[in-house]
Amino acid sequence: MKVRTDWIYFAILALGLFGLLQVKRYVQQDRAWCCPAPLTTFSLLSLSGCGPQAKPLPPDQRQQLEKLREELRQTLKEKYDEPVAAATVAQLKRGSELFVQLCAGCHGARGDGIGAHPGGLLQQPTDFTNIAQATFFSEQARLHIIRNGIAGSAMMGWKEVLPESDLVAIYMYVRNFYKPQ
Repeated sequence: MKVRTDWIYFAILALGLFGLLQVKRYVQQDRAWCCPAPLTTFSLLSLSGCGPQAKPLPPDQRQQLEKLREELRQTLKEKYDEPVAAATVAQLKRGSELFVQLCAGCHGARGDGIGAHPGGLLQQPTDFTNIAQATFFSEQARLHIIRNGIAGSAMMGWKEVLPESDLVAIYMYVRNFYKPQ
């Protein structure tokens, strides 16, 4: 069977344009990732700089987070800046399962802070795909937040509900949103 090559080129071009339109629509929605999942190979190849982006925090949110960070520094003292070990495959798998069950409703399945009911919370949940938000606190501080929650927000603490290994697994999974292994 003989296929005309001009139709093949047309099909590749059409798929690429469709993918680029998907990117444009995705970026216009102010997502932190420049590459949405359903892109064609052609449009993926035509893009550069994909990955977590650093969007500045709004001034009022930054002030609240700076206050919280200072409280966490005082609480954790010298432990505040201690790194957390690399994740194991088992931790990432368990963290993924727990994140979907317990966290995605607020933080979104992609970790972008857009949960099942956007705008339903008084404060916007952390966007883990935004490096500025995801790295605002140290790793130990993030673990502390997962354990103890944040007073005055919808972020509850999980230490009374989950074993420590599960808390660490959730953090390991969350860390992959902004720090791919």
